[in-house]
Amino acid sequence: MNKNSTLVGLCMLILLTSFTTNSLKAQNSLPQLFSGTVSFKAILSNNTVNLYWTADAETNNNYFEVERSFDQASFSTVGLVGGPQVVSNGKNHYSFEDNNEILKHNVIYYRLKQVDLNNNYTLSVVQMVRVNNINKATLVIQAMPNPYMDKLSVDFDSKNAGNAEIRMISISGTIVKKIETAINKGLNNVQLRDLSAQRPGMYVINIVVNGVSIGSQEIIKN
Repeated sequence: MNKNSTLVGLCMLILLTSFTTNSLKAQNSLPQLFSGTVSFKAILSNNTVNLYWTADAETNNNYFEVERSFDQASFSTVGLVGGPQVVSNGKNHYSFEDNNEILKHNVIYYRLKQVDLNNNYTLSVVQMVRVNNINKATLVIQAMPNPYMDKLSVDFDSKNAGNAEIRMISISGTIVKKIETAINKGLNNVQLRDLSAQRPGMYVINIVVNGVSIGSQEIIKN
C-alpha cells in the first residue's frame, strides 16, 4: 500500500468517525419519551381537566412541567409539579388541575415534561380531552370519607335519568371496582363497600351515565 492510499484511508476514517459522533449527539439532543411513567390520564370533570400520573420513584427527578396545546403542534407550560402527592409501593403519584380557558375549546391536548436535576428533560405521550356540552354543565360529585378505609358514599348530580356506572380506577388505569345501577335525574347516592383489601394510594371515582363520562373525583385509600 502506497502513502497516497494510506492517507485517503485515514481521511475516510476521520470523516466516518466525525459523522457517527455528530449523529449520536443529534439523536441524544432530541426529546425522548420517558419510560419511568407507568400511567398518564386526563379526565374532564366539573369544568376542570384533572391530570393523574404515576412515575417510578427516582432521586434524580427535579419536577414536572404540565404542557397544554389546542392544536397538538404548539405546547405551552400551564403548571409545575414538584414532589408527589402520594408515595406507595415504590411509585410516586401526581395530580394537576387545569380550568383556565378550557371551555373555549372543543379539544385539548396535554403532555408532561419531566426535568431532572441536570436540567435534562424527557416528554410523555400526549393525552387528548374532548370538551362537549354535557361536560360543560355544572356537576357535583362527592365521595366521602376521603381518605377512606373500607367503604365510600358517592353522591352525584345527574342531568339525565338512565343507567350509570360508578367506576373506581387505580392510578395505573385499572378498574378495580364497578357498580352498575339505574339512576334518576338529579341527586343520586351509591355505596361502595368491601374496600379494605385495596392497596393504599390514589384512586379516581369516575361516573358514567348512559355511556358518557360525566365527572370524576380523586380519592385516597389509607
